[in-house]
Amino acid sequence: MTERTAEEPSVYVEVIMMKKFGKMAAVLGLALWMAAGSAAGVYAYEWDEEEYQGAVQLETPGVWWDDTKAEWDEVEHAYQYEVRIYRDGYRVDTIKTKSTKLDCRSRMDRSGEYTFRVRARAKSGSSSYFHSDWSEEAESYVVDEAMAEKNKQLSQEAKDELYIPSGATGPGDAVGADPEEEKQTVTSGWQQDNMGWWWLDENGTYPVSQWRYIDGQWYYFNESGYMRTGWIPWNGSWYYCDSSGAMLTDTTTPDGYYVDGNGICR
Repeated sequence: MTERTAEEPSVYVEVIMMKKFGKMAAVLGLALWMAAGSAAGVYAYEWDEEEYQGAVQLETPGVWWDDTKAEWDEVEHAYQYEVRIYRDGYRVDTIKTKSTKLDCRSRMDRSGEYTFRVRARAKSGSSSYFHSDWSEEAESYVVDEAMAEKNKQLSQEAKDELYIPSGATGPGDAVGADPEEEKQTVTSGWQQDNMGWWWLDENGTYPVSQWRYIDGQWYYFNESGYMRTGWIPWNGSWYYCDSSGAMLTDTTTPDGYYVDGNGICR
């Protein structure tokens, strides 16, 4: 066995420290890259309006409440409408529909002040039109405890009236049915379009900016509703989802980092 000299421990310490600093730099670099990518819209599935110079922006719809039904102006050349519903200033749902109204009663299952915003959407890939600006928020609709409890009881009825509009192309195209629209059967579960995979719930909505536990695995869905892969920053920790979208636990990621039993990078 070769005898070590007195100077060798310091060399080993330097090597170990270099490895630690290298790993820290790699993690920091990954964080900066993902932050920059998010800011630049890497994960957005909508096109950049600047790429469509000469295209016409759709008009911004006016919005109002008709009891619990959100309604808005019909916009010429709009392919569909995107609706964001808020309670006490926090977004609680995002829906796409081809109708100009949406009964929000089944979503008003907690007391608070509800508002909504709408924008008209152009057909994906159109070079003639692009999305309108978001509308102003509608006036507040106040739901008290008694009404919230009643709405909970009515939510099952709403589920029975769900449908998928013909020509659905992505997350959120399955919405609460309007009696005037043709009804079809909702098939919940994994859905795929040309932008990626997304999950359709039985009530016609889809997860956005959140984790979802599906068939024994955790999956993360971005702000557009599409499943993410790779590194996911969440509440100050980093998680890794493999190519199938499933979060890894108690293993080493493809780029050499250990994630514990809760999926947190250590």
